[in-house]
Amino acid sequence: MTATIRTITRRASGRESTRTTEVATNQLSIGRATDCDIHLPDLRIGLRHARLTISAGAFLIEAEGDNEFKVGGRSIRRIEQRLGAPLEAHFGPYVLKFSEAAGRLVVDVERVQQIATAAQSIHSDQVFSLRHTWLSKRSAAWGFGLLVAALFLVFPIATFATNEDAVPAAARMQAGQMWISGELSGPHELLARDCGACHEAAFVSVRDETCVACHRETNRHADNARMIRAHGAMSMTEKGMRTVADTFNKPAGRCAECHMEHNGDDGVATASPSCTGCHNAMTARLPDATVGDVSDFGRDHPEFRPTVVRQANLRAPKLTRQWTLGDLEKGRLARETAAGAGARAAVVCDGFAIGQPNFRGVPHTGAMTGDGLAGDNSGLVFPHDVHLQERGCVAAVARRLNADEGYGDKLECKNCHTENEDGVGFRPVSMERNCSACHSLVFENVGGFERELRHGRTKDVIATLLDFYQARVVGAALGGGGEDRRRPGEAAQRSAGFRATAFAQAPQRAASRVRAIFSEGGACYGCHIVTPPARADSLDFQVQPVTLRDTFLPKALFAHRPHETAERQCEDCHEARSSKSSADVLVPNVASCQACHGGERAAANVQSGCVMCHGFHSKDEGAARMTPTGARAPK
Repeated sequence: MTATIRTITRRASGRESTRTTEVATNQLSIGRATDCDIHLPDLRIGLRHARLTISAGAFLIEAEGDNEFKVGGRSIRRIEQRLGAPLEAHFGPYVLKFSEAAGRLVVDVERVQQIATAAQSIHSDQVFSLRHTWLSKRSAAWGFGLLVAALFLVFPIATFATNEDAVPAAARMQAGQMWISGELSGPHELLARDCGACHEAAFVSVRDETCVACHRETNRHADNARMIRAHGAMSMTEKGMRTVADTFNKPAGRCAECHMEHNGDDGVATASPSCTGCHNAMTARLPDATVGDVSDFGRDHPEFRPTVVRQANLRAPKLTRQWTLGDLEKGRLARETAAGAGARAAVVCDGFAIGQPNFRGVPHTGAMTGDGLAGDNSGLVFPHDVHLQERGCVAAVARRLNADEGYGDKLECKNCHTENEDGVGFRPVSMERNCSACHSLVFENVGGFERELRHGRTKDVIATLLDFYQARVVGAALGGGGEDRRRPGEAAQRSAGFRATAFAQAPQRAASRVRAIFSEGGACYGCHIVTPPARADSLDFQVQPVTLRDTFLPKALFAHRPHETAERQCEDCHEARSSKSSADVLVPNVASCQACHGGERAAANVQSGCVMCHGFHSKDEGAARMTPTGARAPK
């Protein structure tokens, strides 16, 4: 139920003014405190003097603590009255008149001033007034005003206008310190005693040229003209302020509009309205915008659009952000349906013997993306579900390697994904550091010496296998030595025809070893997408480069360490245990984040503004560098 509060003020001339306030609550506070619904500023009134409760057809006034109020000249602590029946209640020098209008409670608040009290006040003012002495308020105000102007205006100007040789640098610095409104932000603290580093000219605002002189590598957020368009039409007040700023050479979009120094670490405008002022309905003002509208994270934030590899390429992978997490989930289901139930069950361990391939993958075509199969085409074949099994061969190997590698009874996410020192992201996953403990690249053991392939170099792998196995076949044909020094016995009796046959077969035998390692069941095939040669007699195998993303959300910043608690596990947010393909993007959706994070003014959830996850200056490669406002970007 609502109530109308009318505060009545009577001027000395007898004229009456009324201020009306609408209150949409059924319980109002009465007292001296500034946050009371009915504010009665007088020391005779308690901070929380009484409470007014409105119910259907009636209202109740109850005093709080030891307070009282008067009705009909009698001090009481509680009264209940039917709505519509007139009532006057006196609280010290105030009278509250209760009435009814259109079914709403109306409270008229008026301060009652007795004539005798007013006369006494006038007499007291005349007796104790300093108006006719040199200590009058007017004289003191003018005197102190002129003193402040002399110390903090005339003195600094005169100091800076005087020849530098006549005024020591220390005195000039002290004069400038008088005008500093506050502390510099953390990154600029080293400039606290060098005002001229930013303020190049006296009485001239800091210009963009000064900022860009140091921040040459900083990227723009967007084109300045587009940002002004995205902000929308200005109000009359904003237009007036813009006109004044332009007059004093402060163009729109200058650095100092957001970076307002001398306000401590709060010198940058970080409140969400600074962002949502453009982004709340930007697609209407900029139809070609590539980002969605957002006004509040808790209730109006678009679904995440991760950046994934659409076409793997070692030097310049082609990326895309055209898919949302919903699209990626549909692609995941489509891949599982196409593969058929139980297809991944063919993945087995082979004992992890030295010189044998350590992982056997099911046949794959290399088509990780396509119509209805949206995903991350990283070039890697990796099933999370196989590696995170609680039982089976992978868990058995983890237990076997526990002493050397620190694994537990089974593999955990942390065994491969280790945090950076800052706790924000993770170190890149690599074969040498994360995979080689289980997936050995040893292909032969000769006399106790393990021969190992060089990971990541396809041509080197082929050359190593050819050299080794051809030499092995030829060495066996020669009996372990050259033509002049053959071993006695059986090797010496070998015919020249036998050796010629062995020499001829050596390349084919070595080539068969190369084909085996790049074919189904081979060490390379199990984890990589292999393109066989076009001709049957060729060994030109191609391995698709692996391009692992260090983050799928490069437009945002997410720190994992604050989210790591004893109650929360990795799989609470990342569905790795059910992922059968490395094409799956295991990023939680926005609803998962909104379960804990609300908007900047959320009451129940973690208050989360835009800058908690997003920066302002673009980090995209190729983004335009910062240039002074109004200047053209360098080519």
